[in-house]
Amino acid sequence: MSIGDLNTEGDKGNNFTWQFSVLQLLGSINTAIGALPGVDYESRTSFYQAIAPGPGYAIGDILIRYDIIDVVTSTVISTVWFNQNTQATILAPVPANIIPVAPSAVTTVINGPLGAAVNIQDGGNSITVDNTNFDAPLSTLNKEATQLLIKALLTTIDADTSNLDVLLSTRASEATLATRASEATLATMLTLAGFQARINTLGQKLMAASTPVVIASDQSALPVTLPTGVQVITSIVAVAAGSVAAGASSVSALFSSNFTGTFNGISRAKGSFVTLSGDLNKTLPAIAYTVTAGSITIDSIT
Repeated sequence: MSIGDLNTEGDKGNNFTWQFSVLQLLGSINTAIGALPGVDYESRTSFYQAIAPGPGYAIGDILIRYDIIDVVTSTVISTVWFNQNTQATILAPVPANIIPVAPSAVTTVINGPLGAAVNIQDGGNSITVDNTNFDAPLSTLNKEATQLLIKALLTTIDADTSNLDVLLSTRASEATLATRASEATLATMLTLAGFQARINTLGQKLMAASTPVVIASDQSALPVTLPTGVQVITSIVAVAAGSVAAGASSVSALFSSNFTGTFNGISRAKGSFVTLSGDLNKTLPAIAYTVTAGSITIDSIT
């Protein structure tokens, strides 16, 4: 106790009444404080996972139960249920719809408003991110070396545009392609097997089994080589002046009934026939003739 608000050295009896009143007031306050409930509280957090849907939660949602406990009486004063997936408070779920889970295995991070970033601290443990791209080895991803290779290839293509510079006008248009043979048309064309069945094999054949060959009307002279000892007979009907080429072994001439002219420099009678032959192992020289009327049928053997 103090000596009071006195100017003396502290006569204890001078201020006793005031000091006693103060002590009574402090005692009343202490009694009132001791009667107030809930002075010391603690909280308890439990984690559950929904195995069946219910009001405010779906299968798989993580549900958190917050219990407020009075330490003095060890009784639960209040309980709040919270859906971690939807970030909302819910009514107490049916016990059969939930099972306890370890909080470290079910933590779900949800971004804040407008996609605000969320800080994650591992507390010394590893953090697993459910993303196949993050879990894949780096060697299987598009590394910088691969990107540089692609860039080099694109640079090479950009530098060589020779094929792209060709005018499209030189290419077949859609209308032109439409006139080309279709698959159905090609199916009616001569196949390799069909051609091989029609064409003759190599070697000599009879005329009926031979493949015909046509000589063009404007074909130039074709040289012919005959075997030794073979004689060739050439026959012409002359109605104008000309000559039989030298080298024939025998030449015969038949003059028509109205013939007028010369043969080998001699006038011949109408309807007459003449034969000229070379000496032994010798041939005739060129034989000239003229025709002013009628004709001469000349056969020469070489």
